[in-house]
Amino acid sequence: MMRRLFVIALALVLLTIGQATAAPTLYDANFTASNASSTTISTSLASVLSGHAIAVFVANFTPGTTATVSDGTNTYTQLDVASTPYQTTTFVAKNVAAGSYTVTATFSAADIARTIIAIEVAGADTVNPVGSAHKLGSQANPGTGTDAVTSGTVTVQTDSLVIGIVWHDTVAATWNLGTGFTQLFINEPSQNCCGFAAERKTHSGATGSDAATFTDSTDGMNEYRTAIIAFIPAATGGLFRNQGDLSGLGTGGKFRKGLDCRLERGRDYEYGDGVGVPLP
Repeated sequence: MMRRLFVIALALVLLTIGQATAAPTLYDANFTASNASSTTISTSLASVLSGHAIAVFVANFTPGTTATVSDGTNTYTQLDVASTPYQTTTFVAKNVAAGSYTVTATFSAADIARTIIAIEVAGADTVNPVGSAHKLGSQANPGTGTDAVTSGTVTVQTDSLVIGIVWHDTVAATWNLGTGFTQLFINEPSQNCCGFAAERKTHSGATGSDAATFTDSTDGMNEYRTAIIAFIPAATGGLFRNQGDLSGLGTGGKFRKGLDCRLERGRDYEYGDGVGVPLP
């Protein structure tokens, strides 16, 4: 009897883990680039859904110019900022409210070359959508014949959605994406400054190092700025219905009184009267 109960409990735990690791997905994205001097730049996201996350990449020509981001409703937290040789900043808003938004970056001083990219993601964790899996980088003249550009590695959780961005100081690059990546944007003006590309993929392997990579076959660029942001799957737990009294299994998980209960991944719980109490 005990063995049968253990098998049932183990199957339920495996079911919970399977339900909790669906990869986040790209829902919407938009960008604006400008060479006209201003202290702001905006882009729009229409019909944003409640609970989604929004990542924002902002770049401008003048180092030391700080930026903030707002859409009038949600709170954007700065992830990374880099100032050499150009200014780049990334932000994220978690568990956003539903609505249509104009996402605006405001700079501490007017700048002529400005870019904003906004990316809406479904299925990311609503408490901590990116964790520590984000980074900005810089590369100067990284190759001859073909410029190989990388964001540098970060530790990425399995089933995360990885976003990679490269921004550069001239025009007319010819981009090839990294292995396994799908194009999100390529915007290369024929004159003035500045061009960029963005890509995405699901990190489907085990938790470990990953990077956003690009190659530019024109080899005509001087400076590249890169970003990587990885969205973590939502830890939703699973539903256990009327499984009866399995308290004899010990602290590997106690289920009492046949009640419906939800488990959070990675925690042992004891349930009674419909209330989940984490075990020590």
